[in-house]
Amino acid sequence: MTISELRAALHGNGVRESAYCLLSICGSDRYCITHQGPEWAVFYFERGEHLNERHFKDEGEACSYFLEWILRDESARRHEPAVH
Repeated sequence: MTISELRAALHGNGVRESAYCLLSICGSDRYCITHQGPEWAVFYFERGEHLNERHFKDEGEACSYFLEWILRDESARRHEPAVH
């Protein structure tokens, strides 16, 4: 999986864009994936800290881990209003 495939999978699974940042750190309370030198880092960014940070040598492994991790968090998904 590549970053562009990850972006499509996040969208397809209803993950809010405000819940993550791909290839950058863009605010608190977000899942992030960055490319740091030869490694990929996946972490949750909160109050200036990288929480639960994991490093990968392979883009595909990092993207797969990121997707699995964020999908376990129900609060990261868009919730459609109930239709009455």
